[in-house]
Amino acid sequence: MVIKRTVIVGCLGCSLISAHAEEKLVDLGAMEIATSGAEGTTSSAPPSNYESFDPLDSGRSVVVGDTISASREGGTDTTSLLQPLPFVQMDTERQSAEAEDLQSLRPSDFSISGGNYYDNSVLIDGVSATSIMDVSTQNANDFNEVSGQTSQTLYVDPTLIGSMEVIDSNVSARHGDFTGGVVDIQLRQPARKFGVSATAGFQNDSMVSYRKSGNGELTRSEPDFSKYQTSVAVDTPLSDKLFVLAAISQSESAVKYNMDEAYGGTRYETGDKANNVLFKALYEYNPDLSLEGQLIYSPYRSEKQPDNSINSLNTNHTDGLSSYLALNGISGERSWQHKVSYQVSDTSRDWDGDRYAWPSKAESIDWCSDGNCMEGGFGDLNQTQKDSVYQFTVNQPVGGGNLSLGGELRYTEARKQRPEDNYYYSSGKVMATGVDAQCAIDDSACREDVALSQYSYYQAYDAEVDLFSQALWLEYLRSVGHWEFRTGARLSHDDFLDNYNLAPRLTANWEFFDDTFLTLGANRYYAANMVGYAIRSQYPDNYTYRRSVNTSTGEIGDWSLLSHVRATDYGQGELKTPYSDELTAALTFPAPLDGHFRIKSIYRFNRDSFASTSKTSEEFNSDTGKTLSTTLYSMTNDGKSDYKGLALEWDGQITQHSFNANVTWSETKSYGKGSTYFDYTDPQSQVYYNGRVIDMNELYDLNDRSNFAAPLRAAVGWTARWTQRWMTNASVQYRGSYEYLGDSGDNIDIDGDSYDVYDTIKIKSFTTMNVNTRYQFFQWQNQKAATELRITNLFNSTPHSASNSAASYRLGRSIWLGVNYVY
Repeated sequence: MVIKRTVIVGCLGCSLISAHAEEKLVDLGAMEIATSGAEGTTSSAPPSNYESFDPLDSGRSVVVGDTISASREGGTDTTSLLQPLPFVQMDTERQSAEAEDLQSLRPSDFSISGGNYYDNSVLIDGVSATSIMDVSTQNANDFNEVSGQTSQTLYVDPTLIGSMEVIDSNVSARHGDFTGGVVDIQLRQPARKFGVSATAGFQNDSMVSYRKSGNGELTRSEPDFSKYQTSVAVDTPLSDKLFVLAAISQSESAVKYNMDEAYGGTRYETGDKANNVLFKALYEYNPDLSLEGQLIYSPYRSEKQPDNSINSLNTNHTDGLSSYLALNGISGERSWQHKVSYQVSDTSRDWDGDRYAWPSKAESIDWCSDGNCMEGGFGDLNQTQKDSVYQFTVNQPVGGGNLSLGGELRYTEARKQRPEDNYYYSSGKVMATGVDAQCAIDDSACREDVALSQYSYYQAYDAEVDLFSQALWLEYLRSVGHWEFRTGARLSHDDFLDNYNLAPRLTANWEFFDDTFLTLGANRYYAANMVGYAIRSQYPDNYTYRRSVNTSTGEIGDWSLLSHVRATDYGQGELKTPYSDELTAALTFPAPLDGHFRIKSIYRFNRDSFASTSKTSEEFNSDTGKTLSTTLYSMTNDGKSDYKGLALEWDGQITQHSFNANVTWSETKSYGKGSTYFDYTDPQSQVYYNGRVIDMNELYDLNDRSNFAAPLRAAVGWTARWTQRWMTNASVQYRGSYEYLGDSGDNIDIDGDSYDVYDTIKIKSFTTMNVNTRYQFFQWQNQKAATELRITNLFNSTPHSASNSAASYRLGRSIWLGVNYVY
């Protein structure tokens, strides 16, 4: 049996489908795409963890219908749906059970086909939700960077998702701005009849088993936390042509912490809060013309209170807004779409006050016994990204095949501000007994018995980068005998790097036996812009001031300049756009249990990646009598890496049971420079490795010649619909052991100098089993209610990761309880 390929021209689930491009495909069996709406699902066939095996789109996998509810983990992390996919690597730190990680409601980072976690194109209903800002900074105490960011500018509640498409290779020319993969999250469409759906879920520390990992003893107690999630959606047909969906959801976490013993050890609580507000409308004017609009607002707030500082509450935001209007039409054999969209991402922080390091020797500092007692923060930062986009797509039968073309105009405003000056006061001087400090009235760094004698001055600034980008793509699909060809190219340009990038795409598949296909692909992908270094180039210089403090008399002198450092001057130069060249092959053929088997390989050559080098110079300023130190960070295209991946995949089904399984071997090799945009190689930095002292460049060379990144992964999934009311999903994930060259945590002294000891570190293998069960306990007329039990890491295994050098809590068995109602 064969099916026909229908080309959907960006209709995003609308009824306008161009059915004229009918091409022969492998039989996908009983694959169903069921959208979850207020009316529920009517199919009795069990869903697989993901659908795949299209011989032409060999890199495309889709998580559809009931799978989203059946297989996802508890909580709001939508990226858990990507775990079963063969060429996706999840962040190993997502199994961390440290209090800060349990507090987070953000989606986990992930890598596709060897790309970095920020090299993917994340879309929501075809609209980009990918940040072009620097998302690599994770230090919560960084004075000039916002921590906790992810590569996604907008987070959605998984209950709103209708399907999720993931493309790891052989990507169509309609997609650009990535060197990893493409993830397109499709929110569900409005139902054709009135309905209401509601969900709620809950988890706390009594439902989690904590596992110790790493070396040393854990001196802190097990985390005390709670999480909940609620959502309500209403489908309302306003006429026989206009259908509306409105939904609201909220997730919240609360975690209890202890202040450091030096700060009194008192108990306090902080948490994260995420909301989603969705409004979606579809107007079907006639069978050949429809208008679709969507607005989604996703505010996110995360509180951070350091346990070794007072008056230091830091609130980080990841607020996203996305909207679009799409006009979809069919004119004869031609189908088309025009779409305008506007997105805003606000990743700012609220951290009022200046920073103080008070000496505990002063009697007035009675709230801390540490050497330096910290108070205050590093000030507010405003960080926004705004995108205005116009897109069009046309699909037309030509010459016995199908021609698709499209284009995009995008205007992006990236802006970062420190709205007010910030000061960090330190070097406290305690007055002698009976001596009072002669503090000025407005001197916040002076108390009766102590004065701070030094401060760093962080100036207010307003950095902005505007860029205008354009893209055109063309693709032709044609069958010739037992062959099917898709040839295309994507031409892109922007006025930021001012490069014209032509990315050819070629895919062919050959049906050499019935329903048995050989697929070959050769493609190039160009990365999206990353403007973090251009923003940093506009940072102001750093100044340090000092004053004299006479502890015997209490006299305090005037502030004078101690040092002036220009540390943020990034030279852009003539940079090329990073790219990835790909060769891929796949063999797909029928398998038992009405299924498919596939062998697929991917080879990526990632070149011209951004890296940075530094050079420091000093110049004496005769006017101030001070020496100006300047560090110039120059961006280069010296970064490069290679990726090899091989996967075996199978799926099948029997009666009310569906199965899938895959095994993936991969190797990623990075050639020097950094793993993020702002890493750089300092040849003067030396470490101790294998009995001798070597510089970092030689260390990177050693890393290149060793196979330190070849993990073996496997996944098995089983979904069963036991009755119309009861469904279960079980999945097993395996990550093999692997080695990497890293800091062992030890130091060694040689000739009076101390060096970090580097060694080959082995990460142990990890196997986890997740089990979900859903039981419908109530049904009356059109009303249904069900309970959900989601168990992660059923057998309480200990997750291992690269952070195992120090003792930490890891997530063992964890349970999430939920309930849902549908009318």
